[in-house]
Amino acid sequence: MTVKHFIKFFLLISAPVLFSFLGQAYVTDEIWVSWHINELPMFEHIPISIVKDYLTLVGIALTMLPLGILYILNNIKNDRHVESKQVLISYIRDILINAVEAKIHVDKSELNIRIFVPKNKYLYWLAILLSKINVEIGIKFTLKNIHGYNGSIRNGLELSVYPAEQGLVGLCFARKEMVYGDRLKTQLNDYNFDEYQKQVLSLVDFGICIPIIDKSNHITAILTLDSCEPIVLNDETNKYELFCILNGFIMSMGHEIVYLFD
Repeated sequence: MTVKHFIKFFLLISAPVLFSFLGQAYVTDEIWVSWHINELPMFEHIPISIVKDYLTLVGIALTMLPLGILYILNNIKNDRHVESKQVLISYIRDILINAVEAKIHVDKSELNIRIFVPKNKYLYWLAILLSKINVEIGIKFTLKNIHGYNGSIRNGLELSVYPAEQGLVGLCFARKEMVYGDRLKTQLNDYNFDEYQKQVLSLVDFGICIPIIDKSNHITAILTLDSCEPIVLNDETNKYELFCILNGFIMSMGHEIVYLFD
């Protein structure tokens, strides 16, 4: 902290304290009489109680005003941060979607990119630790969308990934590798979904899940690419190239992609 910042901080703290002290203790009847006789004769008809209340209110105001200003400035800063983050996410999405579109020959408006993260980070890591001693605690991942690109599936969809596996997300978590599925509309009963999950996912026909793995070899998130339109990757070469694009994207972004969705 520089001297300039220290002085500002000292004034910010001392001013309200000074006025509160004047209002509560320092200004006595004798002092007030002396003031308005010798220094402030025009205020001789003002009762000391009003003066003390006024000084106390000024002290309170000087306490609240800087806090209010700091709160407003902090909100403005946060709003700008969120706005910048959303622009960056949209930009990254467009780059990835354009690359994928060229490989599977589908309109990019039909593709959705989402991310699944642990529902509770603390319980997730506790479950990971306990699994090493064969104690099983259920782990669920919850969906986060890119703002403005959620399609028919809203934030908050939960899927179990351990010990029970639900959907491609559960398979991806269990295998720690990219998984792919098509004609999903006809396979809802094959993925251990409950009725609510079936209803939410009933329109999704194509999906790819890519695990995001940290240096400790733990999955911290799962990136998904899905579409409500039928997409079938019959060509193994195209499938391999698509997987390479998605895997390269994950490798280049690393764990930072998780923070973009926070």
